[in-house]
Amino acid sequence: MNPSAETPADTAAAARAERPPTPALTPLLTVFFATAVGVIVMNLFAAQPLTGAISRSLHLAPQFAGLAAMLPQLGYAAGLVLLVPLCDLLENRRLIVRTLVCCAVFLAIAMCTDSRGVFLAAVFAAGAASSVIQMLVPMAASMVPKATADAQSAT
Repeated sequence: MNPSAETPADTAAAARAERPPTPALTPLLTVFFATAVGVIVMNLFAAQPLTGAISRSLHLAPQFAGLAAMLPQLGYAAGLVLLVPLCDLLENRRLIVRTLVCCAVFLAIAMCTDSRGVFLAAVFAAGAASSVIQMLVPMAASMVPKATADAQSAT
């Protein structure tokens, strides 16, 4: 047997040793993640009680008033299908930060525009970017120490 040949277990151990350690989920980080998810979810539902005011402001016909509340939801569904799977292909932290920045930009565009089309496209895109929630939750779960996760799952 060749002593210099590496086994799959050796290769996996070397890969784990090269990776930077995952930071632990501290109480402060838990509050941060919970706040971030709460603020992001607000993007999806904030327009619902405001559809009348939004439709008047944008001079939308009554039959199109619900678009302001519906498009963020449709965008979220599109984000679940198109953006969340990118977590398996790209580095998570970078993807999450970029998606959050895009969400903020789309919301700023929606806030500043007087154009119906631009507003509706921006809220759809902000809804898609809001799917970042589904990227944050697994990231937070991966930061929980294994002993804590095992103890929680046993109860």
